[in-house]
Amino acid sequence: TDEAIESVRAKLNRVYDDFVREFGLLHSQGNKHLFNQDPGQPRMLALEAKYDKGISKLVAQKMGVAAREPSTKKASIFTARGRWPIVRVTSVTSAQDALAASLNEFGEVRPDYMADIYKKPWTQIRSELGEQVFNDPQAGWVSADAYLSGNVKRKAEQAQEAYKQTNDEEFAKNVVALKAAFPPDKTHRQIGIRLGSYWVPGPVMEQYIRERFGAQSPSAKYIKAASQWDIEGSGSVEKGAEWGTKRMEPIAILRHVVNNKTIILKDNMGTSDAPQWVVDVDGTESANAKADAMRKDFALWVWEDETRRNDITSLYNREYNTDVTRAYDGSHLSFPGIAPDADFRQHIVNAAWRAIQDRRVLFDHVVGAGKTPTIIATLMEMKRIGIVRKPLIAVPNALVAQWRDEIAKFYPGANVLAATEKDFAKANRQMLFGKIATGDWDMIVVAHTAFGKIPTPLDMQMEILQEQLDDIVAGIREMKEARGDRHIVRDMERIEENLREKIKAIVAKTADKDREADFAELGIDALAIDEAHLFKNLFYYTKMQRVAGLGSAAGSGRAMDLFVKTRYLTKRYKGRAPLLFATGTPVSNSLVEMYTMQRYMQWDELKEKNLHMLDTWASLYGDIQNVYEVHPSGTGYRLATRFAKFTNLSSL
Repeated sequence: TDEAIESVRAKLNRVYDDFVREFGLLHSQGNKHLFNQDPGQPRMLALEAKYDKGISKLVAQKMGVAAREPSTKKASIFTARGRWPIVRVTSVTSAQDALAASLNEFGEVRPDYMADIYKKPWTQIRSELGEQVFNDPQAGWVSADAYLSGNVKRKAEQAQEAYKQTNDEEFAKNVVALKAAFPPDKTHRQIGIRLGSYWVPGPVMEQYIRERFGAQSPSAKYIKAASQWDIEGSGSVEKGAEWGTKRMEPIAILRHVVNNKTIILKDNMGTSDAPQWVVDVDGTESANAKADAMRKDFALWVWEDETRRNDITSLYNREYNTDVTRAYDGSHLSFPGIAPDADFRQHIVNAAWRAIQDRRVLFDHVVGAGKTPTIIATLMEMKRIGIVRKPLIAVPNALVAQWRDEIAKFYPGANVLAATEKDFAKANRQMLFGKIATGDWDMIVVAHTAFGKIPTPLDMQMEILQEQLDDIVAGIREMKEARGDRHIVRDMERIEENLREKIKAIVAKTADKDREADFAELGIDALAIDEAHLFKNLFYYTKMQRVAGLGSAAGSGRAMDLFVKTRYLTKRYKGRAPLLFATGTPVSNSLVEMYTMQRYMQWDELKEKNLHMLDTWASLYGDIQNVYEVHPSGTGYRLATRFAKFTNLSSL
């Protein structure tokens, strides 16, 4: 009752005042140190607002300013109610209100709940809502904004198949609504295509080789597992003079172009025993000039024939022009448990609703836009609704305490475990892991370096490496069957050997009985990464050379660790585990960083469209150019590959 709360509040004031008189402010260095290991410290410190540590007499004298005693203001809980009971909706007067209540309470459409609070059968509610809800054959009842967005063409195929099997008119209505929501078809002028784009049909490539290079029976096949075009054939002498050079035939230049390989010709100025390779500048420039001419020519040629133009345009619209962007409105969210003086701006509310719906979101907000409260509000709502039980937030090392305080400010009643670097020391790690595994935490906050000390599940490491190994083995097999470039085969076999060695090492680890609890055993079911750009150095495989911004092909251990953990969450919870990334600079040095972010958050979608290999992704979304740049030594120039701009941005 209000009377009981007033009595307890008066006691709180007395106890606090007595404590301050005897021991000083809660924020004083000594008190903070004493309570440092107490999980309730954030809530305790939140009792003091606008703390000013003051200026001592000694410091004031040195600085020539007035001394100032430490001071603070009591938080609003000392004078007013800070939390209110969650009010459950038990009755509504319209189907629209029932839908809003269901979305707020559960984050999804719940027919039984809506029928209970509206006191009408679902069939009648469904009729009243009309096209505000749809019966998704894959997910059940969903809101219209959720269903008529995303890959609507695939959803239409699923609805059509469901209608054929069930003859249910609901699915027929779905097909009509989805087709009406299809994105407008792109014209050929709106489609970015280049020589080497992986999605160009093989027969089109073969036709180009016949017409331009005079080859009689050319062969062009894209090897998916190797992300490489295998080109066979030889051109005529006449065409060789037009498209080739003294040192390179047209087909040889074409192989380099379609596979994004830099052309550099060298001469041995030494002996076979002591070679001294020197770049043939004139020959290299001549070959690259022919390569550029091929790129420009293909971009024009591919659209010249009407039948070919229509076929390629239709292929692109069918496979890649498939998605509709969803508009998210979280106005119905009430955020139970939030501090009375907290005020989320509308874009934060909408972002939280988007994360609740999509589960995997990149908060690419500028500095000061509120990435921290967005993550806090999102995870607390997910916890309340039941989407997550134990979310973990990894933040820069120096920001653990700040995050802990921010959570306490917005949600004073939140049960937060903020683990320091000391907690992750070897002597304390098992105790911390025990706390995480057995505690009912609303949020667990750890530093980036500490996050890396949580072991990744060995079976997931094995599965990811085996997945890569299977791709490489399949690529080697396809390359050998097609009698492809033996140098590429050799490189792939080296990668295969390295992967097998890593798998052997993991098998050896599984026999270690003293290993620490891993990420899976701690019960983590949601992950948020603050300043996610710090994990952009993820491994990759490419045939391109010196691509600006890629970093080491082997990647960093930190990035690989995060990748394994994101893959674990995705597989363990069937794609529904929340994965939240926050950074104001997802793309800072190279357009390829977008590819890295997609691998973390959309790996399955990339694999589905065969875009999980860098070369394949780049052939669709990147305008790749070979340019001269100053050599790092400052002497002369060298050829380098750069992503000049994005292409096909709408499908990306």
